[in-house]
This record gives sequence, structure tokens and C-alpha cells, in this order.
Amino acid sequence: MTEYEVETGAPLYDSLTGLYNHGFFLLSLAREIKRSERHGGPLTLALIDIDSFSAFNAHHGPLEGDRVLRGIAGRILSNIREVDIAARYSGDVFAVILVKAEIESAMVPLE
Repeated sequence: MTEYEVETGAPLYDSLTGLYNHGFFLLSLAREIKRSERHGGPLTLALIDIDSFSAFNAHHGPLEGDRVLRGIAGRILSNIREVDIAARYSGDVFAVILVKAEIESAMVPLE
């Protein structure tokens, strides 16, 4: 268990995708914004919404939907740096904090 998990009694990770969960993401975002303001460095935040995911789930079933979400999480992790933070923000929305990344350089992993 991490220090955060011990102190809050809350897990860090989303059980389906293995990405950070919403609560940990919000704490990390606040910390990274303060760090960016203090040091004057750039910070890029991306929200990735899966279009028509409800319709996909209705047509293919929730197990297939879960497989798709895990696949997308894997693609996100394989395209960001170790210092960046990826989280499952809500059901079919992912959030990524690209630390010290200008918008131009952030577009490369986000595309």
C-alpha cells in the first residue's frame, strides 16, 4: 500500500483499467498546477471522451465494453511518458496530465 492509500483508506487505481482513479487524479492535478505556477513550466491537460460508448455497450454488451476500456487505457499508457499521469476520469472519459509539455509536444502522444 502507498502512503496515500494508508492515510485515506482509498485505492489509487481504477480496478478495471489499472489507471489512476478520479480521486487520485484530482489530487495530482492540483499538485501539478501548483508546481507549474511555482516554476513557470507548461502543463497540458487532456480529457479523452469515447464517442458513442453507450451505444457500443448496448450493442456488444458490457464485457466487450470493459475490454475496449482496458485496451484504450493500454494505448494511453504506451503513448505517454513515465512522469505523465493518466486516469479514468469517469465511465468512458480518461484524463491525462502531460507534465512540462507545451501544447505542440503534447499533441504527439495524444494523437
